[in-house]
Amino acid sequence: MVQGRSALYYMNMLGISVEGRRLNINLGVFRLYPNGTGGFALDSGSPQSYLAEPACRILKEELVQHFRRCYGWQLMRNYRVKLCYIHPPRGRNYPLPSITFHFKGANFTIGP
Repeated sequence: MVQGRSALYYMNMLGISVEGRRLNINLGVFRLYPNGTGGFALDSGSPQSYLAEPACRILKEELVQHFRRCYGWQLMRNYRVKLCYIHPPRGRNYPLPSITFHFKGANFTIGP
């Protein structure tokens, strides 16, 4: 963790992987806020985290490709919820991919 100019602390996130495949995301380039700072915001007091839109598009596309490649799922178009799929057939296990957030000095993996 790195202390910022305010009383807040920050983590330097270097990238994201899906199922061990490092995505072409340079969070030092993508900016989350209008003042040109941040590509990723994680707030332990909030139920949400924020990822800069260009990086979010890359992550979303990788997930779409993963589900298409592994399960043959097609993304529902014109639906208000992003990454929504028609209910898959019952009786089969459909594990989600692992996602790893690469930080300076540590990795955080969310398992399937």
